Amino acid sequence: MIKSKITGALTVGLVVVLGNLSAIKYTGASMNPARYFGSAFIAQSWENHWVYWVGPLMGAIAASLVYMPLFKAPKLKIG
Repeated sequence: MIKSKITGALTVGLVVVLGNLSAIKYTGASMNPARYFGSAFIAQSWENHWVYWVGPLMGAIAASLVYMPLFKAPKLKIG
């Protein structure tokens, strides 16, 4: 079976596009915490800023906890 790097990039790109299209009305499509931080810093508007930091961190933790049991991560070969 041929593995393609294009499908991974296409999947990530489509997820970002769908996230932007679905959230732009509510968040201004600010999916990147660093991007939102710059805008908040300039405008001095920190209302609900914590969501842009806690959300991705909690998502990363949840994904790492789910990955191991569901997908049986391969053992790392060191050396």
